[in-house]
Amino acid sequence: MRRSSGRLVDLPGPLPPPHPFAAARLRIRLFGPLVVTYDGAPVRRPSRIDTERLWMRLLLGGSVPTPRATIATDLWPNVDAGPARTNLRFNLHHLHAALPPHDTVPWIIAGADTLHWNADAPAWIDLYAWADALARAAALVQDDGRGNGADAVPLPTEAADALTRAIDLQTAVLLPDHDGPWAAAWRDAAAAAHPVAVDRLVAHLATTGAMDAALAVSARAVDFDPLDETAHLRLITAHAAAGNRTAALQAYARAVDVLRDELGDEPSDELTALALSLHHEPESERGEAASTGAEGPAAAPSAGARVRSAADRRNASAQLQGRASDVEHIVARLATHRLVTITGPAGVGKSAVAEAVAAALEQADRPIAWLDLATFAPAHPLDRALDDAIRDTAPAADGPSAAEGAPDRVLILDNADRFVGALGRHAPDVIARAPDVRLLITSRRPLALIGEARWSVRPFGGPSVDRASTDSDGVTRAVFLAAWWEGAAASAAARPTPSPAQRAAIHAIAQAVDGLPLGLVVAAHAARTLGLEGVAASVAADPLAVVDPVTDDPRHRSLADALAWTIDLLDPGDLGWLHRLAALQGPLTAAGIESLAEASGTDPISALDALGRLVDAGWLLADGAGDGAGDGAGDGAGDGAGDGAGDGAAERTDGYRMPGIVRMLCAATPMP
Repeated sequence: MRRSSGRLVDLPGPLPPPHPFAAARLRIRLFGPLVVTYDGAPVRRPSRIDTERLWMRLLLGGSVPTPRATIATDLWPNVDAGPARTNLRFNLHHLHAALPPHDTVPWIIAGADTLHWNADAPAWIDLYAWADALARAAALVQDDGRGNGADAVPLPTEAADALTRAIDLQTAVLLPDHDGPWAAAWRDAAAAAHPVAVDRLVAHLATTGAMDAALAVSARAVDFDPLDETAHLRLITAHAAAGNRTAALQAYARAVDVLRDELGDEPSDELTALALSLHHEPESERGEAASTGAEGPAAAPSAGARVRSAADRRNASAQLQGRASDVEHIVARLATHRLVTITGPAGVGKSAVAEAVAAALEQADRPIAWLDLATFAPAHPLDRALDDAIRDTAPAADGPSAAEGAPDRVLILDNADRFVGALGRHAPDVIARAPDVRLLITSRRPLALIGEARWSVRPFGGPSVDRASTDSDGVTRAVFLAAWWEGAAASAAARPTPSPAQRAAIHAIAQAVDGLPLGLVVAAHAARTLGLEGVAASVAADPLAVVDPVTDDPRHRSLADALAWTIDLLDPGDLGWLHRLAALQGPLTAAGIESLAEASGTDPISALDALGRLVDAGWLLADGAGDGAGDGAGDGAGDGAGDGAGDGAAERTDGYRMPGIVRMLCAATPMP
């Protein structure tokens, strides 16, 4: 197990001991986006960014009286001394007004020439608790005769507990919304201390045989900083030490994808050597894995076992409702583009649309290969799977070649969300060396490649019991009824007709699941046993909790499962913005999001970039873009310009809508 000889504590300045958490009325979290509560209720951030910067500067100064001139220079380094002191007085006044009133002791001690945070005030600050835990761990190790920089293990129990506490508190980057040397010094110190603490604790846990705990700490460190190769190396080593070679290879595959996609780097020699050692397992293990299939999809010799049969695809597409226009336009795009990506929210039916496209292509005698990437382990050699699928659909040796008029082959890569980075590298190579192959991909995120055509599949509208069954709302009802009737009767004549009360229940269900086909099918299957009224009551309370009793697909048992499968693919920063936007009431607009960014001290351009990525991934929907029509975005030279879709170009809009189920998911999950 890797160890570090770095120092546990090397901070820019002293901090007071933390106020007891239970007794603290004011609680402040500085790791990650600023979160402040008073007596359990949220406290609004100061409306002025300079006021918040003054507050953060005082908190980082601890209880040490600091000259006002020093604080003014730190906060306004490019302003003359006189105006800087005026800024300080003005923002100090606003800070006093922004802090909750407290009569016992003041939050801030203001001397004639100095300022500092009052350590005796009933405030708990996570940074203070974190620094105290690190200091206690360092002191305990030093008292044990090993020295502050020693890496001997195991640690004293109290030291291990203190390290665990420090790591638990450091959930994100310190003060990510604030720059300036005064903030950067603390942020850099915290970032440097984190891997040292993790190394010490993981080494201790591995030495004491607590491998599950060591793996958990290592995995959290990777999530904390996905760009840190050392963190990936630590996790891979921990998996290998636990005897889980497959998990170690999966962790290696993730590390390679992150390093290449985000940094443009190749793995180091140390990381590559470790991966090679994992590939050379004993012959006995290799034979057992091959005979039992113990490693699941990653151990399969080729992709052929995952090519869905044409009969299965035709049966599935026969159940599809209301997507004829999507299918027609995607088939047309495959005639003019060699790379088409079907995007849309989780549960919108991207795979079902792809199945219908495959059935239409097969009726036209187009060779089809289908790979369900949801069955692939992250470490699966994707390039080999693509090669196998292309070879499996190659024209027969005695048949016509592409040059002689043989139809192009279509390789469908379903559920590609977790392989977007790898496909971004492999897809251009496939297109270049196999000129008769076209790629159709389903994913919540596009590949963002030049020449990629995108088609967005949108949710249906909620049905109205007073409208004809031929309109878009009637399609929603038809999707629900098709699933409700499925298997209930042999003939259409024997199918039950919904009563007015049942039609009203269907209307309520469709509204609760935001018109997502998966939600409609889950609710319809549940209604077979619970009844329509019972399911309507359940989805009204929590549409994420209703479970399909029929399916054996773990990703489609409920809307919660469908969302959970891809939410971990979001960048932590984008996930943070998703939570912020979920807390907003009223319509979402680009201008409003810019204002929110400015109020929180965030670069508006980066906020709008995050907004675009959330829209691309289906977490936000553009208002006014049509009911179910594709948006045609992403055609051409990668500039996002579409060529028009559906029966007319999608309407451009500045407004966005967050599905209610996404808001509920954010409310039920912690802020990153």
